[in-house]
Amino acid sequence: MPSPSDRRQHQRLSADNATFIVAGLPAALVDWSFGGLGVQFDDPFDFEISQEVDIRVLDRRADTWEVLKGAVRRIEPAGVVGIEFSDEGEATVRVLLRVLGNRLMGAHL
Repeated sequence: MPSPSDRRQHQRLSADNATFIVAGLPAALVDWSFGGLGVQFDDPFDFEISQEVDIRVLDRRADTWEVLKGAVRRIEPAGVVGIEFSDEGEATVRVLLRVLGNRLMGAHL
């Protein structure tokens, strides 16, 4: 069976200084790609694989929140939750580029 990194369609990129709220809980962004996010929670959470979640990300430039839809795909013992975007279409890509695009600098795509 291929490792999760071998199955990924999109390269994972690191990130910092991004503000996320997932299913109403503050989350720290661990990594992201155009297919999904890895987030970590300080507070206890009760997610299940395949659970649909709302992902709110702060667009600091516009001082507004963008909402994306996703589904939980993995839960790691260290508290990292992998979320796949429900829609990998143009609207999601635009939000990611606007809010997280500066993190592409220096990344090897």
